[in-house]
Amino acid sequence: MSTEEKKRTYLGNGKAVNGFPLTNFSICLSDIPEGVVSTSKTNGKKYLNLTIGELKDGPNEWGNTHTVWINDYKPEESSKPAPVKETADLPF
Repeated sequence: MSTEEKKRTYLGNGKAVNGFPLTNFSICLSDIPEGVVSTSKTNGKKYLNLTIGELKDGPNEWGNTHTVWINDYKPEESSKPAPVKETADLPF
């Protein structure tokens, strides 16, 4: 990731459920930008990659403890070395 902070597309908030390892969320489908829903080449189903995080400053004015945003991470193209060719002239 570059040193520049990426702008996140937040879609909603959620609350931790007391006594349970759960967080309930509401996601605004109207806030999903065009082009971020991908279609699988293998099964044709549609996917939206999301990331969920705890709010840094604690619960907000509605008691929400978590937020959800679009995960738009794309790994950088790395320059991998060319594969080593195997030869029949092995020393063993």
